[in-house]
Amino acid sequence: MVASFYANNRIPVTLPLIIAMTALTRMIILQSKDLNAINIIYEATGILILAIAAYIMTLKDKISLKKFF
Repeated sequence: MVASFYANNRIPVTLPLIIAMTALTRMIILQSKDLNAINIIYEATGILILAIAAYIMTLKDKISLKKFF
């Protein structure tokens, strides 16, 4: 990410969001046997919120690139 910042002068935020979604998904898969259903729903909601944030960041990048060029 540091090399990407120095190359483009932009900080990639979408990649850590995708990594967080993957981590939450793995946690649900590995620990779903011992959890209540409501806890799994809470964790799935967290994944949904991260996915929406990644989508918004992608749209923001596309809009800002259109204004720049």
